[in-house]
Amino acid sequence: MLKKANLVVVALATLVSGGATLASVGVASAEVFTRKENINRDVCYQSRRVPATVAYNTRGIKLKDAARSWDGNMQRHGARVTNRYHDEVYVQTREVIEDQHMTLVPVPCR
Repeated sequence: MLKKANLVVVALATLVSGGATLASVGVASAEVFTRKENINRDVCYQSRRVPATVAYNTRGIKLKDAARSWDGNMQRHGARVTNRYHDEVYVQTREVIEDQHMTLVPVPCR
């Protein structure tokens, strides 16, 4: 009877220790430590000037249509007479699309 009791105790101890081993395998253990550090939270920028963006229209405001005119003396016998072509006349216009400004570009701090 004593032998049976010892076997039961050994089996129970093996079961309990084996279960604890299985339980410890399933849980990951993390290492926690502290350290002193100097943290630099400076943010540095380089300023840049951006010129204005301007759109030019060479056919902005129309002043005069295309036309033809006679040049020379038609009354004189043998004179050269020319039918001249005159181009359309426009006033160039400009439109500011984006005004000039300054912009900050992030750069590493030295």
